[in-house]
Amino acid sequence: MQAGDDVKRALWRSFMDSAHATLDHWQSLFEQPEQSQQRLLLRMLSANRDCAFGQAHDFAGIRDAAEFRQRIPIHTYAQLQPWIERAQHEQVPILTASPPLFFERSSGNSALQKHIPYTQHFLGQLQGSLTVWLADMYRQVPEISHGSGYWSMSPPLQQPAMTANGIPIGSVSDLQYLQGSAIAGLAGTLLIPELASDVAHWRRRTLLTLIADAGLSFISVWSPTFLTSLLQPLLDTESPESRQIVAWLEERLPATRQKALRHARTHGVFTELWPRLAAVSCWMDGPSCVYAQQLAARFPQARWLPKGLFATEGVVSLPFGEGPGCPLAIGSHYLEFIGEDQLPKEAHSLRMGETAQVLLTTGAGLYRYALGDQVRVVGKLAGTPRVEFVG
Repeated sequence: MQAGDDVKRALWRSFMDSAHATLDHWQSLFEQPEQSQQRLLLRMLSANRDCAFGQAHDFAGIRDAAEFRQRIPIHTYAQLQPWIERAQHEQVPILTASPPLFFERSSGNSALQKHIPYTQHFLGQLQGSLTVWLADMYRQVPEISHGSGYWSMSPPLQQPAMTANGIPIGSVSDLQYLQGSAIAGLAGTLLIPELASDVAHWRRRTLLTLIADAGLSFISVWSPTFLTSLLQPLLDTESPESRQIVAWLEERLPATRQKALRHARTHGVFTELWPRLAAVSCWMDGPSCVYAQQLAARFPQARWLPKGLFATEGVVSLPFGEGPGCPLAIGSHYLEFIGEDQLPKEAHSLRMGETAQVLLTTGAGLYRYALGDQVRVVGKLAGTPRVEFVG
């Protein structure tokens, strides 16, 4: 065993030691979803009562979730966009008491390019869910700590930009999502591909980084189609473009990795390429299901684990515990749902088998934000519904 592998295992053990308090806290939240959500909502409203949006909607006078629903309308991105544009031009607090650290770009399920504000408070909310997810995955598959990991979190290759008031558009790197949390310590376990100026070069450099590491033990991506497109030169043995990319890769690989690459292309499976790959995490519900199943056949050595519903705008559900689906992320954001009767309801009010659309209220300044996604209740963890992504 290489010394580097010992260091990676130690980093994971250190992360797990620090994650125990978060896991215990979330377990108590899952047991009392109604009270947990109410407390979280009132803390966010209190923290942002003096920003422009908070003053316009009298956050200071809201005493409970019912008043919140009465005073704050449901917002699509287009309806919230004037406030976001103000936050990109003005120097005073607009959507939150603290200004955004950056705006992340996302098209979501629409053609409109969205700029989602990311504040320090919001990153902390995301990091809480990520900590629970990673710790639970480690408990299920401790072998993910035995080698290198590859995580893809933010949209790659977006040209850097700046708002009129000097706030970056786009994160500097995926590591910015982790700063200030216990998860940041796991950066030493990650493969971080070299930056590139265009998509084609970025894909080549990323694929080279992955293939060069025989000790890859964990892959985390959002969509299985992203991973399929990244691995396309290995899956497509006929096209001249794929053969050209593979030739470029082989020129830069040692003989042992060249042999493993050829085996992968010949047999269509990646067991020799990444023999220690223990787990792949990605979306596995709804439209992603069939793509995940197709790709999983290429990785018989790995467990495929669901991602839950993580979006650029926030976290709806996260993998934790036993049973179908994933519990709602009630410790990160305030969640509401619009059922078939078109009436809003809170997380604890969802019933088994019910399908509903998601509304998010987050520390980034999204208030009753219509995410555009639907979930179905498939189980329970303590008092909290477990859901699957429908579409």
